[in-house]
Order: sequence, then structure tokens, then C-alpha cells
Amino acid sequence: MNDMENRQSGNSCDICGGRVFAACPGCGKSVCQACARLELIGSGCGSVWPVYYCPVCVLDQDINPNAFPSRPKRMQGP
Repeated sequence: MNDMENRQSGNSCDICGGRVFAACPGCGKSVCQACARLELIGSGCGSVWPVYYCPVCVLDQDINPNAFPSRPKRMQGP
């Protein structure tokens, strides 16, 4: 189901029950405007487009290329 079908079908947000705004590309959950997390994703040709993730996927480095590590890796000292 794509974003337009989600918005037209009257589905509710999988997180809070609000009105669906988009589907998370990472997990497919329906999210409302309040729960959606905006990221700008770029490509090699200089294009940038908006992507709306759920609050979990926005932090997942395997899904969101802009996600920061949850814990910084420590330098290995002598």
C-alpha cells in the first residue's frame, strides 16, 4: 500500500491512532504528521527528496542513512 492509498483509506497512525500522513519506508507503519520524522535523502546525481520515517526507523542506521550511532565508538588506546 502506498502513501496515497493509506491517506485515502482512512487508516489510523500505527503509533498514536491519529490520521495517517505517510507510510514509513523502513517498516511500512502508517504514521501521522506528529509521529512522522522528516529526513532529506540525497543521491549521487545531486537530487534530494523528503522521506518520512517512524520514530524507531529514523534512528536505525541500517534503514536511515542519516542516522547517528546510538553510542559513539570509543578509541582503542594503548
